[in-house]
Amino acid sequence: MKFFKVTILSIIFTGLFTGLLYGQAAGESAGNAGLSAGKYAGKSAAWESRQASSSLSPLKLIEDSMLICGIDRASEDFLYAVERFKELEADFNEVYLEDESLTDEEKAELVLVFIHDNVLTSYSLNQSFIEKTLGSGLYNCVSASLLYVALAKSAGLDVRAQVTQDHCFVTFYSGAKKTDVETTNPYGFNPGVKKNISSSERHKSYVTVPKKYYSGRKEVSEKMLAALPARNLMSRYTDASRDDEAEELAIRRMEYLADSSDDEKADALNDYILCCRNHAVTLDRQKRSDEGLAILERVMDEYGARASLQKDYDDLYYNAMVTFYNSRDFEGGWDFIKKHSGGKYVSVDGFNKANDMMILGWNESFFDKVLNGKDNEFSDLSQKEKYLIAARAAEDGYKSNSSVRELKKYADVFYNNYAICVHNEFAAFANAGDYENARAVLEEGLKNFPGSSNLKKDLRNLEKALKGR
Repeated sequence: MKFFKVTILSIIFTGLFTGLLYGQAAGESAGNAGLSAGKYAGKSAAWESRQASSSLSPLKLIEDSMLICGIDRASEDFLYAVERFKELEADFNEVYLEDESLTDEEKAELVLVFIHDNVLTSYSLNQSFIEKTLGSGLYNCVSASLLYVALAKSAGLDVRAQVTQDHCFVTFYSGAKKTDVETTNPYGFNPGVKKNISSSERHKSYVTVPKKYYSGRKEVSEKMLAALPARNLMSRYTDASRDDEAEELAIRRMEYLADSSDDEKADALNDYILCCRNHAVTLDRQKRSDEGLAILERVMDEYGARASLQKDYDDLYYNAMVTFYNSRDFEGGWDFIKKHSGGKYVSVDGFNKANDMMILGWNESFFDKVLNGKDNEFSDLSQKEKYLIAARAAEDGYKSNSSVRELKKYADVFYNNYAICVHNEFAAFANAGDYENARAVLEEGLKNFPGSSNLKKDLRNLEKALKGR
């Protein structure tokens, strides 16, 4: 009987792990399209309870919106915006407020026409900033609503800002009657109703604004309205990886809204936490996981380990382990685990994943040293002996760390390759007619790997060959 050699399975220890990717959950991103991606959830405090702490004078509403964004009081933009608003206020009052025949509803509509006739010239998606609007005429829903509310308040009207998931507009109150105002449109008073505004010489057309854009609304205080441009600026900073500036602005915004309703304070805090989370992710992508984790630890120390923060922490922790694993820096990995675990913030699952990765990596390095190393204690061993050592090491490693299932796979591969080496050695003796040594090789192989079906088959075939002699 002729026995044929079998090719050994190749083993390559380059199993790179892939780091986790980050994505912001819907509604958690402070976008910059108008009032984009803001999620205003929870029970709304009564408007009247906010008025005492959150009501602003018309000029202060304009000023505060600039100051929160970091515009200096002495800057040209700030001074121009203040003077320009005062001029608009005086002009409107002179033209319309002296007309006692006008109702409050007519005045509210005229405010909208007035700002479009005298200030607002062109819609610009990201132009939330009142100083830019007053200087250039560019506007979006936030800056247009700011200007409208300030001027309407100056006229003694009861107007209140509304926000949705990605829009900002105004509601005019007259007793029990409420009328929405779409401030981005000169014909946006009571949107959804066809009309012709004859009081404006610049705008002559009909318009219909679908009311579907106003679903999911939430009424916000004047201080929150003043703080909306800062929220969008935070988003710009984050998009440009200017995370330190985004965090600083978020803190300033929280401080400004400290006497607002619990609901609005919670919104400001959520935005700050989101800025910190984004900053941590940016640092992680720059391979600066230590710094990213430090930011998350600081936030959790102060505000508690929320589920989103916990997940981010586990993700950064895991990604750091990926870096250590792929660079084969296991000492650095163990040191990192000791530094950041302690059970305080990393979850049990997060710790176990990181720990298992280091265990696997360390074992893989040992397997590589045994099988492929040169000029070490294993260099003079036969391939068969090397596979047996690697197989036993993988088997022992799996017994001690059963969650590292890859070790079981390695043990199976190494034992099978050991069996192939035994088979090839046996085949060489048997084909040369040296059956005594052929049997001895198989018996030793089965002693070391008793579960090998191939070696058992070889032994049966050897017995048949001997009987047929």
